[in-house]
Amino acid sequence: MADKNDLLILPNLGESLIVPSGASKGLIARGRNDAKVLVVSFGQGPTFLSAPVLNILIARTIYAVSDDDRRQNLNSALLILRPTSLAMVSTDGHRLSFVERNNERISGVRDEKRVLIPRLPLQELHQLLLDPSVESVLFVEDDDTFTIHVGQRTINWVRPTEKFPDYEAVMTRETQDLARFVVVRAGELSAAIQSVAQPVFSRNTIRLRFDQNLLRITGSTDFVGEYEETIRTLYTEDAVEAAFYDRYIQDFLNALGDHGDIRLNLKDAKPDLEISPEGQDDGYSWRYLCMPMQRISSARWSLPTDFTTSVSGRVVQSLITGYNFDELSSSESSLLVIKAGSLIVVIRDGQRLSLREAKQESEDGKSNEQRILIPHEIMSEIQRLLLELDGENVEFAENGDGVRFRIGNRSHAWLKRSEQDRENDAAMPPTEFAVAVSSRSLKALIDRAIFATSKEESIYTPNGALLVIKTETLVMVATDGHRLSLVEKANDLADGVVEEKRILIVREVLLELMQLLSVSQTHNVELAENEGAYSCRIGDRILSWEIGRASCRERV
Repeated sequence: MADKNDLLILPNLGESLIVPSGASKGLIARGRNDAKVLVVSFGQGPTFLSAPVLNILIARTIYAVSDDDRRQNLNSALLILRPTSLAMVSTDGHRLSFVERNNERISGVRDEKRVLIPRLPLQELHQLLLDPSVESVLFVEDDDTFTIHVGQRTINWVRPTEKFPDYEAVMTRETQDLARFVVVRAGELSAAIQSVAQPVFSRNTIRLRFDQNLLRITGSTDFVGEYEETIRTLYTEDAVEAAFYDRYIQDFLNALGDHGDIRLNLKDAKPDLEISPEGQDDGYSWRYLCMPMQRISSARWSLPTDFTTSVSGRVVQSLITGYNFDELSSSESSLLVIKAGSLIVVIRDGQRLSLREAKQESEDGKSNEQRILIPHEIMSEIQRLLLELDGENVEFAENGDGVRFRIGNRSHAWLKRSEQDRENDAAMPPTEFAVAVSSRSLKALIDRAIFATSKEESIYTPNGALLVIKTETLVMVATDGHRLSLVEKANDLADGVVEEKRILIVREVLLELMQLLSVSQTHNVELAENEGAYSCRIGDRILSWEIGRASCRERV
């Protein structure tokens, strides 16, 4: 055991003295007394470290320290002291971060010294070093403990008994194949990852794919489908792809500060990822290694990538302006109908839907009609991107499994619902009106029947009134299961009726009809039907609702 010494720090005099242990008391008693004398005992020589440098080392490695307190070697960061350099490395077994500061003279260090700092002391030290007034720290080691002095604060911990993993072997192996790389802006990659990652999950898997002149960043779940962002690169080699936890990559970007360029290296056989700053001459060498998921799971479905339809983004934006799709039910879908000379959007909002139509020139020369069901959360994403990327077209790709849209370099795909899961999808309302009834007669029937309709929306059949149209008679029946109101209007001719028609009008449509009929000067109400819905037209207003469903829509 080395003889112990004391270090006397005299801040007021700007001096520090090393004296044998115990001699400090006599020295102070002989007149070298100072109110702020700090006495530090040590077995080996003290070491002074630059506080800003140490703070950067911790910031760039602490996120890779394991949270598992049972594994002391992974629940710590390794500080490496050399006479002319200072380095720190951390790993949780899935990733590794190594940072080194070269040309940094370390006083009191003659040979390499390795110090394992557990996560809790490391976190506390990181907080103290955020103080810009702290210029240096004092590191002292004893036989059983390590101590760091930051100003008047002291952090100490017991010397760990476990050995840090052989990180040098890992880093040497990873440098043997760095031919496949791309260079991208850190901020651009960070924005792309945040865009494709799903915030409802704490751990999201994203795929990185090096393609010809492109970096593809893809995130997917079985619930909402697939998001994809692309970043242009100078990559021209064969495609290579791997999956990683998004947080692992985002942690590095957060520590970097989302500025400057970074280099991404991805291997073929074992696609580990190495990330490092590119073109930064700040005196630090920083390598971050990240293990991929075991393998990219084979998809049970194949989402489309061949974009065959293009529509005007500004026309789509005009049709969906005013709707907050984040407030609409995520289980419901709206309908986009693409025709050669027009674009129609049918938006469902619970029991109420709206139909909007606008003219547009065909972008792809196609004349056939295409109908695309779009979940509301996807509509929200389209709305957001159209505001962000003004003037861009919206492209669509579709196959038997799903649909994908692309706006600029942003892409998102989703699975089509099965037939039995489409009860919340919007249907195309009929617009060919073949039947007309008297406005005055219909209003009289509604006034005498609507009070008996049920307000319970979960019971479809009683949640409205049944309109029976005969050639010379109108009948309306309403019931909530406890009472029944039947109203008949004879000698009322209905145009276009050859045989008896029965139409269930849901309660919300009845209420809308009452309001419109009370102010409208139109003599007739026109009716239309198709296999999925009914529509009625009063003047220039159209209300539509789906057959057998408590839902309605209005055309505005």
